[in-house]
Amino acid sequence: MSRRSDPLHGLTWRTTRSGAGWGPASGRSPEALRRRRFPTMADLERAARRRSPRFAFDFVAGGTGDDRGAARNRAALDGVEIVPRYGRIGPVDTGVELFGRRYEVPIGIAPTGNDGVAWPDASRRLAGVAADAGLPYVTGTLASASIEDLAAICGDRLWFQLYGMPRDDHRVSIDLVRRAEAAGAQVLVLALDAPVRSKRPRDLRNGLSVPFRPSPRLGAQLALHPAWTRAALRSRVPLFANIARYVPDPHGQPGLGAVAGFVQRELRGGLSWDEVRRFRAIWPRALVVKGVLHPDDAREAVDAGADGVLVSNHGGRQSDAAPPGDRRAAGRRRGRRRPEHRPVRQRDRQRSRRRPRAGPRRPGRIQRPGLPHRAGRRR
Repeated sequence: MSRRSDPLHGLTWRTTRSGAGWGPASGRSPEALRRRRFPTMADLERAARRRSPRFAFDFVAGGTGDDRGAARNRAALDGVEIVPRYGRIGPVDTGVELFGRRYEVPIGIAPTGNDGVAWPDASRRLAGVAADAGLPYVTGTLASASIEDLAAICGDRLWFQLYGMPRDDHRVSIDLVRRAEAAGAQVLVLALDAPVRSKRPRDLRNGLSVPFRPSPRLGAQLALHPAWTRAALRSRVPLFANIARYVPDPHGQPGLGAVAGFVQRELRGGLSWDEVRRFRAIWPRALVVKGVLHPDDAREAVDAGADGVLVSNHGGRQSDAAPPGDRRAAGRRRGRRRPEHRPVRQRDRQRSRRRPRAGPRRPGRIQRPGLPHRAGRRR
């Protein structure tokens, strides 16, 4: 403990090595130091840009086209307003129950295909965060860790997103669903919002491909970002862990190039409503359809047996012209309440009969176009 004085104000105070005191930056715990270093999401984004090679950062941050869809998503989230309520003193409960499971906050971790490019072994790290924070974690078909490994980390927090592989009557797709059920995934998410491969200019400019193609530019990026490079060496290379077992190989262990080629040939992002019904019939737990933006599609999903819909434009990474999900969610709610044909009530008919007719113009008075002229007001 030490004693310090302030000659200007004549104050004396004590400081301790434990960091006890008042103020936003008074804490000394690891969590407090992280908050001081990264007080906002923008600070985290700048740190990620510094630590990651450019191709890895752009893979996450970039959208399709001119990034207009991703920018609209950010603007829509920034425009969300929360009205506080006061006068109720007591414990705050942010928990929510969904599909029979309780989560600590109404927030989840969305799926990211080939997340090992963003950061090596990202899937296991995200599963650990979900387990610690009590969040649902939606792992994807193209995750860098298998369904079974992730279920061992986060247990019943795990959801599984399926991309369809229709060859051989969906042989691979159905087996993935069976594996997710056996591993204990609580929700099956069927992705409808990537029916074709999108054009992402950042990935094209960076020459992103799996496996990586050696080049002086790639070597320079890896050398300038040693943290990412060390993590990649420890976990070898980004791998489609769920898919490798389906790739035929005479040696029994297909290389990354063979697995990536299999994904390029076989994977199809979209599913028909008949295929949704088929997966509904074989999946015993909650089923969610992802990528809904139109009210009619939401009705189709419910009719096909979905327990929920995930309103999404694929993070602005599939169509640059797609609207943000928050607007379409409002439209979906309105569309659900509004009947197809509103009956005309008797009162409406009476109002239409009482509507006054346009009268003659009075000199010196301005009449607005489209409105009936009233001669005067009776007293």
